[in-house]
Amino acid sequence: MSFSDLLGFTWNGGLDNLFHVSNEVIGSLEFDSIDSETHDWQRDITQNPVENGIPIADHIIEKPRSLTVTGMISNSPITEAEIFSSQFNSVNIEERVAKALATLDDLYHAKILVTIYTRYMIYKDMVITSINIPRTPDIGDAIVFTLQATQLRIVSAQSTQLPKGLGVKKVTDSEGKAGTSNSNDIATRKRAGGMKNNGKASSDKGPIKDGSESKKDFR
Repeated sequence: MSFSDLLGFTWNGGLDNLFHVSNEVIGSLEFDSIDSETHDWQRDITQNPVENGIPIADHIIEKPRSLTVTGMISNSPITEAEIFSSQFNSVNIEERVAKALATLDDLYHAKILVTIYTRYMIYKDMVITSINIPRTPDIGDAIVFTLQATQLRIVSAQSTQLPKGLGVKKVTDSEGKAGTSNSNDIATRKRAGGMKNNGKASSDKGPIKDGSESKKDFR
């Protein structure tokens, strides 16, 4: 006779409004048995093709971790208390399945981050992506469900000060000259200024002073 497996869910108010709830809530589910538990950890290796030889792989990108659990909950579980205690005190276990369904429904509809802990792993910042609960006559009043969850990565935005001369729009001045900066800062105006004409190219010599045409020597 095996002990019951534990799969717990913990969730509370978060900093992000999308996952915020007004009251802190802790939910816990005790499974009669876990049929399968799949921990999915994947990562990609970037590949850059080259003209000759094999592609270059020089970077690793980790994907969010995911967890898939299939388990059963019934109204008459066999727990450790039944095995080691001489007297088993019934605590209204007839509504155990109904409470488990209500907890799963809350997890699905509440747009909050959850912490899922299994026997060997703890996953934080998880989002319930799928809950599948089939009902068949052979399981009676018990429920067998498959739950899928994916780990969410939260990033924070930061602002920085741009160096002088960057982010300045070039406008046309009152004389119609393009490339004039709209900034009063000297460094910015120099950086954002238009192109300057530095004179004719050295190859453009013009006519010879004595009026004769220039001749090319092909010797």
